[in-house]
Amino acid sequence: MCFAGISMSWQPTHALQPVIKRRCHRHIHRIRSDLLLLLTIIAVHQLDWRVHGLSAPKTSSSYFEGKRVLAPETSSSQRLQVEKLVEQVFGNHEEDGVGNLESESTTWQDRKTQAIDVSTSDGERLQLPQHQTVYGELGTSTLATILDAAGVYSDDVFLDIGSGDGVLVASAALLYPDFLSLSRGVEILPSLYERSLEFQQKWENMKSRGIIGTCSPTELLLGDVYNPDEDLQEILAETTLSVCFATTWSFDTIKDSNSSSGGPNRKVLPQLSRSLASNMRKDARVIIIDGHLETQDPLPVFRFEGELKIQCPDTAPYSMARLYTKLK
Repeated sequence: MCFAGISMSWQPTHALQPVIKRRCHRHIHRIRSDLLLLLTIIAVHQLDWRVHGLSAPKTSSSYFEGKRVLAPETSSSQRLQVEKLVEQVFGNHEEDGVGNLESESTTWQDRKTQAIDVSTSDGERLQLPQHQTVYGELGTSTLATILDAAGVYSDDVFLDIGSGDGVLVASAALLYPDFLSLSRGVEILPSLYERSLEFQQKWENMKSRGIIGTCSPTELLLGDVYNPDEDLQEILAETTLSVCFATTWSFDTIKDSNSSSGGPNRKVLPQLSRSLASNMRKDARVIIIDGHLETQDPLPVFRFEGELKIQCPDTAPYSMARLYTKLK
C-alpha cells in the first residue's frame, strides 16, 4: 500500500505503531526540508532582481493562470552554444570566418555594416529622418541576461520591436525552446525585413539538416508599431514579453524626462507608449533599452519594475534596460 510516498506492508497491530511513528517522523522531516528549499528558491529569485538592479516583479495572479512555469536562468555553456548556432546564420565573430558552416565569407561585422547601409538607403527612399534609421543590435548573451532578469515563463510569446536582421528572434527561440511558444519580430524598413527573411531561410535550412535541434517557432513581420494594421494589432495583443532597442527612435517621438543625467538613457517614448498601451494585453511585460515608457498621467497604463545596466557594443560604454508591466 502506498500513501503520500509512504510504502507499508501489513504487520501485526503491536508492531505497526512504532513503524508508522518512525516513518511519519522521517517524512515530516523531508517535508520540512522541501519547504525550506522552496522558501530558499523564492528568496533567491527575489534577490536576483535586486542584484540585477531591479525590483521584485509585481505581476498579478492572472498572469500565472494555467500554472505557468518559470524558466531556469541560462548557463554560460548554453549561451555559448546558442551563440555558435546564431553565428552560423548571421556571420561569426572571427575575421577569417573559419568554421562558419553557413556564411564562411561573412563576419558578424560585415553583416551589420550591410544592415546599416540598407537602413540608410531605405530611410532616404522613405524620407525618414536619418536618426530614425540608425541600425543597432543586442547580442545573444546580452539578450539572455535581460530575459533571465525579467523572467521567461512557459507559453510566453516573445516580440522584438524593430527586429532588423532577426538576430534576437532567433536567439530567443534557441535560448528558451521549452518555454517560449513563439518568437516574433516586427520591422518597419522593407529592405531590412527582406534581409531577415533570407536569414530565416538559412535558419530553416539548418533545422532541416539537423544542425539546429529544439527551438521555438519564429515569425517575422513587416509593420509600423506606431500605426499597426490588423495583423500587427493581433500580434501585439498576443505578446506577453517584448524587447525594444530604443536608441534608433525618431526625435519627433521623444521627450526628455526630468533627470539630470539626460542623454539617450533618459528618452521617454510617448508615441510608442500609446501604441503598446492600446494594443498589448494586461500583464504583458515590455523591456525598453535606453528609453522609457510613460507611466504617469495621461497614460498610467504601465508600471515601472526596475532597470538593469547592460553591456552593448553599439551603445558603449553601457546601456540601460528598463522593465515595465502593463496594468490593464
